[in-house]
Amino acid sequence: MIKYKKLTSLSWLSMASILVQSSSFVATLLLIKMYSPAHFGNLSAFLSLISILGFISTFNLDYAIVLSKSENDSKITFHKIFTILCIFTFIYTLIFSIIYNQYSCYYPIGIFLITLNQLFEYYLIKNNRFKNIALSKIISISTIIFQYYFGLIHAKDGLILGFLVGQFLSCLYLFCVLGFDCLKLNFSWKSLYNDNLVLVNFGFPSNLIDLLAHQLIPILILSYFSSFETGIYFLAAKLLASGALLTANSYSKIFHSKAVQLYNHQKLTFLYQYSIKSLKYLSILAFMFCTSVYIFSYFAIPYLDKKWLYVPVFILILTPYFMMRIIFNPFSFFIEILRINKTGLYFNILLLSVTMLGIGVGIYLESIKIGLFVLSIGNAILIGLIIYYIFNYLKKISVDI
Repeated sequence: MIKYKKLTSLSWLSMASILVQSSSFVATLLLIKMYSPAHFGNLSAFLSLISILGFISTFNLDYAIVLSKSENDSKITFHKIFTILCIFTFIYTLIFSIIYNQYSCYYPIGIFLITLNQLFEYYLIKNNRFKNIALSKIISISTIIFQYYFGLIHAKDGLILGFLVGQFLSCLYLFCVLGFDCLKLNFSWKSLYNDNLVLVNFGFPSNLIDLLAHQLIPILILSYFSSFETGIYFLAAKLLASGALLTANSYSKIFHSKAVQLYNHQKLTFLYQYSIKSLKYLSILAFMFCTSVYIFSYFAIPYLDKKWLYVPVFILILTPYFMMRIIFNPFSFFIEILRINKTGLYFNILLLSVTMLGIGVGIYLESIKIGLFVLSIGNAILIGLIIYYIFNYLKKISVDI
């Protein structure tokens, strides 16, 4: 019965993820004819900034929802983190009203919506309600529809506006599923902090640095090169990341849920064997994804619109980095459940350092391609090393038990 439920959950999430990614892939080919690389560059920098600020708003405590011992505990934890998010959203609104630019009004809204969506997902994961997560992903396809509509009416911020509308509709659905009770305010933060010291003291800085290592790239390209090159990077990364998103939205969530259960029941040998099988599966999957994306981009994208001629080159450069990210995606959760946050912190510091080094080399040599090549190879090697460390650690404790 349990296996049947897990299979059903995986089927729902896989189906939803395939549908969303396929729709996004096809829609991107339409959108690149409506919007210029500069438009996509601005969207990329916007998404990166709201992702960073949204993460800061939760202090990495969203993991505490999944790690809660009971459904009631997870609900109380959700209320506390939601309260923190509301306070930070208010602060961001004040800050962006002072630091005014054409996107100022969008930032607080985007931060609130993407973070709330993530909190909803973690709560649903804890309670094994994967079908609702799948349906919310399907609803998020509306992002594409609205981006296309805003493109037809020549709205200069159409990509950002479409994204915000899609996030709002996804949030609205999950709110209707969970009811008014899910959005209560709870200011009892002391116990939340005391019960999750590792998540805050090590997990928060570690994951923030990891996020910066990934999300600072488009912001730095936009700052030191151009919105055109940022847009080229964004499209190349988006096509490659479709594999990472597919595993994150389907296989990773099931893997996290099963890994926590096996770990809590001290079935570490089974956990290690399950992880090895997953590693082999994901390695094959990552290679197939990245190879397919490059072949497609090489033959198709330049013929769709000449403005995107350099996308295949960027995809080839970024392939090692994104292939390792696809493989690592599910196993990154081990840093939390195995409580090796200190090691994770050092690893993420190295990732950020290599990212900054790569962009720095690109700036010095005035070539974004060389900079991204250094970044891609360096980060791929580092991710391979942390995967090796995690599996060695897991094998050791499974033998000791």
